Amino acid sequence: MRHLLLISVLLISSAIYARQFGFSGRHGSDGRDASNGASASDAFIYADGSRKVLDLSGGDAGDNAQDGSYGEDAYSCYQSLENYNLYGADGGQGGDGGDGGRGGNGADATIAYQDISDLSNITLYNQGGRGSAGGYGAEGGRACYCQRYQWRKRYCWWENQCRNQRVCEKKNECRDVTDCKIVNGRRKCTRRRVCQPRTVCRDVRKCDKVRRCEDRLYTCRDGYNGRAGRDGSRGSSGSRGSVKLIKGKTLPSQNTSETLNLLQFLDRKVVLSKHIWSTKSGLRSLLAPGSNVGDQYTEYVDTIYNTVTIEWAAGRNVEEFNDTMIDLSFSPSGQAGVKIRSNDLLKTKIERRDNHVHIIIEDAYKLSEI
Repeated sequence: MRHLLLISVLLISSAIYARQFGFSGRHGSDGRDASNGASASDAFIYADGSRKVLDLSGGDAGDNAQDGSYGEDAYSCYQSLENYNLYGADGGQGGDGGDGGRGGNGADATIAYQDISDLSNITLYNQGGRGSAGGYGAEGGRACYCQRYQWRKRYCWWENQCRNQRVCEKKNECRDVTDCKIVNGRRKCTRRRVCQPRTVCRDVRKCDKVRRCEDRLYTCRDGYNGRAGRDGSRGSSGSRGSVKLIKGKTLPSQNTSETLNLLQFLDRKVVLSKHIWSTKSGLRSLLAPGSNVGDQYTEYVDTIYNTVTIEWAAGRNVEEFNDTMIDLSFSPSGQAGVKIRSNDLLKTKIERRDNHVHIIIEDAYKLSEI
């Protein structure tokens, strides 16, 4: 039973255990990505009636994405018939192609004018640059293939074959016998030896060396061919620039947000301003024929203003709360938004009148005192 268990373990291990034959091919290298196109710089243009041609288009991406290199074939693919399973070495993977470059962005243009008819003398290009094609992925290398997929090997061993054997033999069994009789009134005894034949049997364990043999089946699996590299992706085109129109030579200054600490804000009026723009279409009909622009543009309408003041009405020294910060910004509705950041507790009231915001700090408490 013990020997049968050993043979079973050997057979299972030979079925699972496998070695590679040959050497795997090296992977191909990936191709280099193409360079991106340059984005154009934003420009301010004054339409004064003279002829102007402005090229604010983004640069095209470079056509220099490289192809991936081929994966190498596996080598030294000789298959010997061994006492174990085999599998072939894999081919190298093909390199990926480099990605195409992205086109540069067209610039944003701001055009100021007095007479809108002067825009017809301006030829403007602000389209995005073209993206470039990616490189090609390369083929993978070939694997090692099996010359034989199955073979048998004879495995032999010596084992003890034992059996119980009955052995019998005849033996004389002797004993002393005493005979007594009365002679002349007296008891007289004699001793004599009596022997009888008897068969004696016993079990004897007898072992012989016996040679055992069996055929084992081994298998071979082909290696895997290398994966082909992917083609590089095409680069995207750059985005088109926007166009803004302003009637007049300049825009008023804009101050959409401000952050101050409490002492900086006292006895001061902060003015927030924000430009209002209107989105329109029909730009191509306003500019010179041949212009390469989007048809939508934004035009300056007005600048809105909000003033913000603060009042300290708390019964504490304001300098104790100097670490308080106040953030001011325009909300989406066009009103001034207020955010107070403090490590202490402030009781605040906010009053709004038209375009004016008044902040009143009615009371203040140090958190360490609560």
